[in-house]
Amino acid sequence: RAATIPAFPSLKPTAGVETDTLQLNKQQAMLYWGYLFNADTLNWNAARVANSLFSGQLAFHLREEQGLAYRLGSSLQSVDDMGLFYVRMGTRPQNLKRAVSGILEEIQRFAQQPLDPGAVTRTKNAMIASMVRRAATRENQAYLLGVTLFNGGSISDYLNRIRNIERVRTEDVDSVRQQFLQWNNYRLFIAR
Repeated sequence: RAATIPAFPSLKPTAGVETDTLQLNKQQAMLYWGYLFNADTLNWNAARVANSLFSGQLAFHLREEQGLAYRLGSSLQSVDDMGLFYVRMGTRPQNLKRAVSGILEEIQRFAQQPLDPGAVTRTKNAMIASMVRRAATRENQAYLLGVTLFNGGSISDYLNRIRNIERVRTEDVDSVRQQFLQWNNYRLFIAR
């Protein structure tokens, strides 16, 4: 007899700030900073471009300029009608406080700065190039098609994703970043 899988609890937007730390006494620390938000009206294509642009700027400022991270990046995912935005960062334990304040500062900066249309275009082109490279071999094409069909999509979905990224305008990215970026409600998970 098959076991019954329990229902997944309904998700709600993150409210307030909570931190959870796992002490491992390691030389490197890993942190995840993020939140859930309502995404039922989110333009996901523009949001993916905004996230890619932000992730690049975050890595440049915190890793390259300040030397705070071994690895660093942000992600944006959909979960039902919710969005999950998070930053993951590997750093030294003694840099954790500066790293968290740096993440908060970079999110505020990105949310409030004027967007450079050239940077938006370069980001879109990089995303499209990555998608095209991913589908370059027959093996990868078969894999992507299989995953797409398994998830209920059609053969044309992959090409439509590329076309949808091409159509994103700077104004779309500007609008969407105000819709999902915030810095007052989050969860911080640290393993150190």
